[in-house]
Amino acid sequence: MKRLVLLARWIAAAGVSASIVASMTGCGSSGRNIESPQQIATAGASMQKRGIVSQNDYTRLRALAAQSDSAHAISDADLEWSLHLLNTSRSALVHARVMTIAERLKNLTASQRATVRAAIVPFLHSPIQLDRLAAQRALRAL
Repeated sequence: MKRLVLLARWIAAAGVSASIVASMTGCGSSGRNIESPQQIATAGASMQKRGIVSQNDYTRLRALAAQSDSAHAISDADLEWSLHLLNTSRSALVHARVMTIAERLKNLTASQRATVRAAIVPFLHSPIQLDRLAAQRALRAL
């Protein structure tokens, strides 16, 4: 419970709404997910305005999340792009979203699984609690 309180304070301090956090991290019920293209574009613009992630990257992450939920697979190109975003973004929300996508993938090849694990392991030692929690959850699922 203490972790959730700290996380809630961090989110409030960052000025990010709960619905955006839910859509970025993959947490929350599916009924709260942003579904329409206009809502996704609006959320992406809001994320870009706050300096969290570009609107294009947000839209692509949302598409990859939907794909990972339905097919439980990802192309090598999309995996490479998402792991690049994981390693270059300064946002814990982006990190959490990419790791949530990774944990939902069930049809990874052995080399993909090794690549994903190697990209996530450094986040176990992040000073940011959301990074650590997302990394722990993702590695357990892999």
